[in-house]
Amino acid sequence: MVSLNPNLNCTGVFTHFATSEDMQNKSYFHQQLASFHTFLNVIPNRTNKIIHCANSGATLYHPEKPFFNMVRLGKALMGPPNEGLKHLLPMQLQNTLSLHSILDLVKQLNPGDKVGYVGEYTATQHQWIGTIPMGYADGWHQQFKATSVLVDGERVPIIGRISMDQLMVALPRKYPTGTRVTFIGQQDNEIILADEIAQKASQPRSEVFTSLSSRLPRIYRQDGSIVSIKNTMLNP
Repeated sequence: MVSLNPNLNCTGVFTHFATSEDMQNKSYFHQQLASFHTFLNVIPNRTNKIIHCANSGATLYHPEKPFFNMVRLGKALMGPPNEGLKHLLPMQLQNTLSLHSILDLVKQLNPGDKVGYVGEYTATQHQWIGTIPMGYADGWHQQFKATSVLVDGERVPIIGRISMDQLMVALPRKYPTGTRVTFIGQQDNEIILADEIAQKASQPRSEVFTSLSSRLPRIYRQDGSIVSIKNTMLNP
């Protein structure tokens, strides 16, 4: 219909695979690819058009397939699309995104003290907690409250409800304010990957990345050196 309409000019055609990372059952992937080939056969003058179908999974896990004249590397730009399939990759990919904050308040709770909205967490003993200026408005949603963060190379749990602009964590000891907190990334021998967060939140890994709000400053590094900083809160 597009080719018959004089008001429309078709410059390209694409499709998207639903199961490109399912290496146990490739039948639907092959079915989709065959259907796309059939569709292309009815398009006139397609030699000069941009044709693409391969997302990250298809590009990396099916490199033997001809994928026309373009591929779409989306989540693969952030690292291995699927940690469980890392051994099948035709090249080594590194995780390129990390997420950090700081402890901006550290205090000691008494037994019976409550934390967060509706007092969801109740201290059963004297304990240290830390407040981190990161909340669901920044992209760290309620679904992530079952995850941990890294403080001083140790995993510490999120406690209570995640608020709009902050969340609380249980600390094993007192730390100074300004101590670095890692949500995604590595401290010493401990590492938290986005795949782990996605699994605990029952979400695709890509949703963890795309949830990160523009309120968060972006620091771009190359060869270990900072090359650019973008902060839309200070410079919209």
